[in-house]
Amino acid sequence: RMDGGSSLIEDSDLYSFENNIWTLWRNNCGIAGFSATQLSKMLAGKNFSMDNYISDTNHGISGSSTPKDFETMLQVNYLYFTSLRSDQKAFESWKERKKAALANQEKDPMTSLQDSIQKTIQTGGERQMALHSNDIDQVNYEHVLQIARERFANAADFNFIFTGNIDEETALP
Repeated sequence: RMDGGSSLIEDSDLYSFENNIWTLWRNNCGIAGFSATQLSKMLAGKNFSMDNYISDTNHGISGSSTPKDFETMLQVNYLYFTSLRSDQKAFESWKERKKAALANQEKDPMTSLQDSIQKTIQTGGERQMALHSNDIDQVNYEHVLQIARERFANAADFNFIFTGNIDEETALP
């Protein structure tokens, strides 16, 4: 875990780095030369989880695996640092779905009430405001990837903690 997260992002870049967009990349764009579908097929039968995250105040990677799949988990971890992948088609698809979902949500009077309450009680200004359908067009997908690459540019800046049933003779090399 590293201190910083999205708090290091300028207010003017917030729409380009709303957490839903980070989740889109992480879940739909794949890594290295592999689309999300290809990666899923390649990792079928493997028993591990890997989640790189960027929250408001920190960013990091968390994961778990069986001893058998520990090496695969570390290989995927390496790719998160070295080979973030852009997928414009996945982004455009997400963009249209997200705009439609937000537009439907905005028709609900409770959404307007919740937005008003949030504006009243939040002290974080723009950083705490809800995303709206008209905000989606302000998203710069390449900038999202640039920020992600900056956050995960150097694994040496991270602390890695491993616990559990780890075969050191296999893991250390």
